Amino acid sequence: MKKFLLSAAALMAAMSMDAQVESAFIDSTNVFAGIEETKWTDDKGKEQSGYPVEAGHLLCSSDNVTMKIAYKENSKITALAGENDNAKTVTIGGVTYKATKGVTGFQNPTASITEASTNGFVIQFDVKKDGYIYAICKLSSNKPYYVWEGKAGEGEALVAYSLTMHMLDETTPIGAELNYTLPADADGYFDASAADADKYTDGTALRWPEKIVLGAEAEDVKMNGLGIIKFPVYADAETYLLHATGSKVSIDGFVFSPTELEMKVNKVGEEPGDNPEPQPGGDEQTLDIDLTAASWGWGWGVNTSNDGANLVGELTDGWGAVSTGWDPAADWSAYKTLVCVIESAESSLAPGDDGPMFQILAKGNSDDEKAAYYSFNETFTSQKTFEIPLDPKYAGTVKQFCFQGKAAGDKIVISKVYLTTKEATTAINAVKAAAQDSDAIYNLAGQKVNASYKGIVIKDGKKYIQK
Repeated sequence: MKKFLLSAAALMAAMSMDAQVESAFIDSTNVFAGIEETKWTDDKGKEQSGYPVEAGHLLCSSDNVTMKIAYKENSKITALAGENDNAKTVTIGGVTYKATKGVTGFQNPTASITEASTNGFVIQFDVKKDGYIYAICKLSSNKPYYVWEGKAGEGEALVAYSLTMHMLDETTPIGAELNYTLPADADGYFDASAADADKYTDGTALRWPEKIVLGAEAEDVKMNGLGIIKFPVYADAETYLLHATGSKVSIDGFVFSPTELEMKVNKVGEEPGDNPEPQPGGDEQTLDIDLTAASWGWGWGVNTSNDGANLVGELTDGWGAVSTGWDPAADWSAYKTLVCVIESAESSLAPGDDGPMFQILAKGNSDDEKAAYYSFNETFTSQKTFEIPLDPKYAGTVKQFCFQGKAAGDKIVISKVYLTTKEATTAINAVKAAAQDSDAIYNLAGQKVNASYKGIVIKDGKKYIQK
């Protein structure tokens, strides 16, 4: 078991340098694509249907967090908020997210305060960065919830999480909202030796959320509602598990932030006035593009490879392309934006048709079928993310991603490429405008030259002979 390496104060100081918030939501229309639905009769004689998925089935992911189904299990689509529910959105860090359809399972996990469940419907988060996860769920006031650092049976530790949910009935003894945070030790784990530990546990298991708030002897409430479970995560620990016991968690997606954010479940009609339109959630679709190394038709002069995580290309003679594999069966008709993360491009590259560009190539693989195009001329050696609108003219025919450049010795490292149904939000036009100079002249090596240079040059994306 890997312990937390930083104190809370040191962690906050380290994380304050990078406050990029990420979010990912389940695509309810495609999350079980290719899996045949099965039907059966349960032990109560009720007809059931679900999708049998293997351990590790992907639900959704962001740059630094991947959300999976931990164990082999029958799963199904479920609504997190019904038409008549009085809470349908959550606000995290000032952004409002709608909660629509998520997933749940059929088998109830079992656990104690020292051992995570090894079966049932359990959600697994794989993380690559320190921060906080805000899991958006449908919660029950009478089912315990657990968050674990580490894999079950490998020295897992119970994490001290925070839970907030909106009750469907505001007249309960709790009222409309239920909130609590488990007591934590210095490392952020649940502190079973805390003075008020018996408020949260009966000694072997966590208490129901309503019993934590009202007391172990209080009359049962048993309400459901939209909620958030927030917990710290550390890249050094890698894996986190989330589950209920006596029932199954229902989950829509998550928000990840390197720093701690305020969170709230909103009553219908009381969403924040400065953000009345919820951000896409639930049915927002993202599709990772397989970074299988490939070379486009004219891609001579480039060594292309995959180092196990990234698509890497090194231009050997000043002209070539780095491409993903071609997928003839791909149907990307639902997507609006290409997102590409490039870790380094170590030379300044010339703009224009003969210079660097991002492309999504449409079926036919010809120069006039550029479904997404972005040309730039700048030097950067750190990670940079580009969002490029897709041309709807080519919806459904896009098959491949390509980066092409023209500067011998330049190394291109592409760490992630995906498509999303949301509109592009990155201000790449400003970058493009700042990068390009209509009077700039470049030689065939991509180097900027002046009017005294003799030979073939590139200006405004076209070749000329300068005498």
